[in-house]
Amino acid sequence: MTYENAVVVAIDEKDPDLEMLHWAAAQAAAGGNRLVLVHICEWMEGQRRPRPITGDGHPAERVVGAALEAVRAEFPDLAVTGEVGTGRPTPALLELSEQADLVVVGARGVGGFPGLLMGSVSGQLAEHGLCPVAVVRPVSGSATDVVVGIDGSPGSARALALALEQARRTGGTLVALHAYRLPPVAPAYAPNPGVDLVSHRELAESTLAVALGTVEKDNPDVKIERRVQHGSAARVLLDAAYGAAVLVVGARGLGGFSGLVAGSVSQQVLRHAHGPVIVAH
Repeated sequence: MTYENAVVVAIDEKDPDLEMLHWAAAQAAAGGNRLVLVHICEWMEGQRRPRPITGDGHPAERVVGAALEAVRAEFPDLAVTGEVGTGRPTPALLELSEQADLVVVGARGVGGFPGLLMGSVSGQLAEHGLCPVAVVRPVSGSATDVVVGIDGSPGSARALALALEQARRTGGTLVALHAYRLPPVAPAYAPNPGVDLVSHRELAESTLAVALGTVEKDNPDVKIERRVQHGSAARVLLDAAYGAAVLVVGARGLGGFSGLVAGSVSQQVLRHAHGPVIVAH
């Protein structure tokens, strides 16, 4: 089984997360992808690559079958298949990410993926995935805007390209956001003596302008809003993305988004975002 041109969805052994399934199916339909629903049975002995379900009545197959029915009822024209494998979820999903266009995981963290959002599976997928990884929370049906973190790094360039696709899909505004911090000073000398506030702001605006380059000219069908804001990267991103359709960040960052996935920023974003987060690789 190959996963080229596929959106892969990791599901657990409880009732299907219908909101996650809807989100992933909508992504696949908009991108012309096929959808593959995968369950890795961590609680079973042995390691077996995912393979198509056979309808033998196994509990894991029943869960995947229920998810297939839900997707096919809502997206009858979408190519969708279901698979079941055994072993540890993280290595299995990372292997699938070598070929997939997108890997989608939910934020409930139950069943076969214990502690998914707060624990190791989502964190390792976000850090080491070889394709974009989405961690999905419910989002308002009326949300259309897309927020993307920009810092001038190659990772944020990939995030920007992915965010453009998302904004084109939702029909909303793409908010290109750069966060910056002023140099720390001793509290006794606050507020920031000797710090040229205007120069720091201008440098941040220049960083964003360079990163965007000709993006606005080359994508006239997408409304783009430039936004520069002082503050911690995680808080600025979370505040901007509240009520948005999706937040997109790069897998590696510089400047205002330093250590985005490997450090604390990604953990705060993934734990506290109110909607879907896509980590671009």
